[in-house]
Order: sequence, then C-alpha cells, then structure tokens
Amino acid sequence: MLLSPKQDELKAQIKTVILRDSEDFFDELEDLAVLQNTIRIACEFSDFLKGTDVTIYFPWFLSLLWFRKLFIRE
Repeated sequence: MLLSPKQDELKAQIKTVILRDSEDFFDELEDLAVLQNTIRIACEFSDFLKGTDVTIYFPWFLSLLWFRKLFIRE
C-alpha cells in the first residue's frame, strides 16, 4: 500500500504521542516494532472505513449519526 505524506504525518503524530505518554515502555526494539505495526494496521483500518459505507457493517453507527445531527450543532 502506498502511503501519502498525510498518512506518514499522521503515523508520526500517533507514534510521538504514544511514546511521550508511555515513559520507557517501548525502549526495546521488539516492542517498538510492535507499536509501529499496530499504528500501521490502525491507519489502514481507518482508510478502509473511510472508503466503505460503515452503516452496513455497524448499524448502531446510524443511531450515532442521528444523535449527532439532533444535538450537536456544527
């Protein structure tokens, strides 16, 4: 999968926040590799959801959209 600069920036931001807040948890190279894979998978899943009608897979999502439309003014 090709990454855009925007995706690379998002991954870097996520990694920075997690590393900052996790103290020394990811000091081992193996742990850091697991973190990087987890972030990659999360970003790929996010891209999948953006390209899919999630209401088919998550019917409760419709109720969240309805609630947001009723009570949250943007």
